[in-house]
Formats: sequence, C-alpha cells, structure tokens
Amino acid sequence: MNIRRCVKDEVTRPVPMAKVMMNIFICACMLVFLPAIMTGQLQHHVNWKELSSIPDKEGFAGMFAGVSNGSLICMGGANFPDKMPWEGGKKIWYDNIYILEKGAASWRLAKEKLPHPIAYGVSFTYKEKIILAGGNDSSRHYAEVITVTYNKGKLIIDSLPSLPMPLANMAGSLVEDNLLIAGGTTSATGQPVNSFLAYNLLNNNKEGKWVSLITWPGPARMQAISASLRNNFFLFSGIDLIENSTGGTDRLILKDAYKYVPGKVNFANGNWVKLSDMPRGVAAGASPAPTLGSDRILFPGGLDSATAKHKDPSTFPGFVTDLLAYDLNSNTFLNFGDLPHNSTRVTVPAAKWNGQWVIINGEIGPGKRSPKVFAISGSVMSTLK
Repeated sequence: MNIRRCVKDEVTRPVPMAKVMMNIFICACMLVFLPAIMTGQLQHHVNWKELSSIPDKEGFAGMFAGVSNGSLICMGGANFPDKMPWEGGKKIWYDNIYILEKGAASWRLAKEKLPHPIAYGVSFTYKEKIILAGGNDSSRHYAEVITVTYNKGKLIIDSLPSLPMPLANMAGSLVEDNLLIAGGTTSATGQPVNSFLAYNLLNNNKEGKWVSLITWPGPARMQAISASLRNNFFLFSGIDLIENSTGGTDRLILKDAYKYVPGKVNFANGNWVKLSDMPRGVAAGASPAPTLGSDRILFPGGLDSATAKHKDPSTFPGFVTDLLAYDLNSNTFLNFGDLPHNSTRVTVPAAKWNGQWVIINGEIGPGKRSPKVFAISGSVMSTLK
C-alpha cells in the first residue's frame, strides 16, 4: 500500500519549472557536446600514413588507379613540369604506368605505356582488371574505355565498349557487377552534364553496351565524389557552372548528396534518395571516396566554397584538412578530426589495396601537384555500435 501511494503521489505531483528547465538544458548540452565526444573517440581509430612516393619530382593530378593481382597501379595524369600556369607554364598529359608490387619498398615505372596520354577520367577495379573510362588530354575528351591487367610482371592492355559520349571530370564507382558514372563534361569548354551511365560487366565483354539510367534530382555537375556501399551508389558535392552578372562563368560548389538504390529485379529500375546536405563541399576530392566498415564514407580533402573563392595562387592556404565522414545509419555528417597539413588534395584517385585506401598524388594548390602517396585505414564502426 505504501508503495502504491508513493508512486501515485509522485505521478500526480507537479514537476517544478526549475527542474523542467534543467532537464531541457541537459538535453541541449548533450546535443551540442555528444558529436564532439563521438569525434574524439573516432579519430583515434582512423590511421593516416605516408607510403612510398611516385618517382616524379612534380607528381600528377587526375591519375587513374587500381589493383591487379595484388599490385597497386597508377597511370596517366597531368602536371605543369616547368612553370606554374600563371607564369605561362604549359600543362602536360602523360601515358606513364607506375607499379607498386605487394611487399615492394618503392614504385617502378613500367616500360609499357597507355595508348596515349590521358587524365581526369574515372577508374575501377573489377576482379584482377583495372578499368579506365573517359578522360581528356590537351585537345579533346575521350569516350574510350581501357582495361589494364598485370600478371607475372606483364601488363596487358585491352578495351571495353566506349561510353556513349566523350566524358571527363566525372564520378564513378563499381556497384556489384556494374560500372556507374555520374556527371562530368563533354568538352573543355562545355557545361557539366546531368547523365548517369551504367555498364554491366557480366555482359560478354565487347558485346555489351552502356545504358543511361534515371538521373539524380539535382543540378548537373562535374568533379563530384562517388562511393559504393551496401550495394548502393552515392553521389556527393561537385561543381556546377553558372553565369554571373558580367556574362562570365562562376563555379558553384555544391553541397547536396544523393543515393541510387538499384532495382531488386532489374538493376536499372532503381530510384534516387536525397540525403542530408553536406556541411561543406568536397568537390574534386578523393574518388571513389574511401569507406570504412559498412556504414561510413570518408572525404579526405576536396574543394569547398570558401577555398574556391581564393584568387591569389601565391598565397593559397591549402585545402581543408578536417576529415569529414558520412554516416549511413543516421544520415548525418561527422568530423573525424584533422589530417596533416598539406596532405589533403583534389583531382586525386583512391583505390583499395591491402586493406587500406590509397590516395595517390593529386593537386595541393593551383597548378601544384605532389608525388606523395597516402593510405587511410581504420575500424571506426566498432566505436559507435
């Protein structure tokens, strides 16, 4: 009886307003400080280390990269070998192929070459084959799709069906047995396109064809970031070109994000889901974006709107160093802490090799490349389960 009476009295007794306000204050504090606590736990589980540099004093932007039979391979790219562009320097495209064998201490330059100099396309690793799609050189954009296989010291270069149009500066990821490519440009002076292309690798090699799928419910873009996780395709950020008041063109750094969910019966009959907007843009960052576990996508580097407004290349501050991450379960973005100064870059490929994501060369400032190679790995998912 006493227990029942106490419970009843407690339920019916009015709660003092001071106590209500205190509870609200505590909840607000948790909302403010819990993400910081989560970040503190997470950053200790993300490892960032430097690997052997590419044997070139300048390094390259817009390379292709992938893994074949245990070896990490990067190809093509472009740089300004003599002078920076504002000093009259000429941009040069390359057809070189660099190989880092598993267990080797350094890269080696292969004697074989790509069919021609090329950069700024997308690359995929499928089984033991590296697939290079699109790209450009100083005079044109390409629709061709090249394959590179490395086995027992020998490089084999072949091809797959060409894209339906020339493309460069696009985003691409592999989902199941499908190559997916989003956005890009069709020429050096063209506007970004709103196209979403798919190629099923289970087709009989050169007899297959690329198909156009439904596009995301947002603006056209170039230099977006893609990722593949849980058999879905993710698209983040990118750059749109808009006309300004003087008739010229300005870059608009996008912060929107989307997910393509393939159809259960027919892959092509999928649908797009709009995700939460990003806290900042990550255009031209490492792509495909590195993933950790089955629920997080990382964005090391990339171009945000504040950095894009910087006009003087001689005082360029560098790209943002905070490691942004997208959490699939909560549809939110988290900050995993800061990466080392000058380690973030743009127009840079990423490839998964030996249980880590490798980020190869890239642009560290206007016209300036780096030959450095970094690897990122970790096990953050266990911290927040």
